[in-house]
Amino acid sequence: TSVTGVQTCALPISEPLAVASDAFQTSARSLDNLSQAAFTWRDTFGLDGGAAWLLALRTQKDQPPRVEFPDLAPETSILETDVLPIKVAAMDDFGVLAAGFAWEMASTSAATNKPAPKVFRADAKSPHEKKFAEGFLFSPATLRVPPDSSVEIHAEATDFFPDRKPSESPVHFIHVVSLAKHAELVRQQLEAVFARLEEIGRAHV
Repeated sequence: TSVTGVQTCALPISEPLAVASDAFQTSARSLDNLSQAAFTWRDTFGLDGGAAWLLALRTQKDQPPRVEFPDLAPETSILETDVLPIKVAAMDDFGVLAAGFAWEMASTSAATNKPAPKVFRADAKSPHEKKFAEGFLFSPATLRVPPDSSVEIHAEATDFFPDRKPSESPVHFIHVVSLAKHAELVRQQLEAVFARLEEIGRAHV
């Protein structure tokens, strides 16, 4: 199998292509002034195909990837002992290189030093993955996030365009609630329910 590129003011350039199953790939080449390619093929018995298949070529700029947290609310509260699953989804016009998320402390009531920010990252399994999703686990205990603190996170994704900065999603917030504060909130809610029931009981006497 071979491909011939027909340039506007140049001689055709022919390149043999290795075939793997139903796919083939050309080498990297400049597409400047290249508007058409002609594909010809020969089977394993040495028989040529019919007329060449002409393909019109049109270049377009490589767009940066898009990335998001598809299942995460803009603000989420968890207990200090919880483990929060976080899914990151990335899309790119040619292929996603890697995706993940970065986090840092937004606020804390603890007097201790803030934990160092960390980036979670997963590489795509193929350079041709236009859609890539990966799941991560966010554990305040493992990451040493103090109770009654807030963490801001954003998703990141990169493609194969050289030296391009990672694309980022809008910032989301994770509020880490201490067990003591959670118990106090539950107690207050129960007291409010009992007070309401008491009012209803008196109204029916």
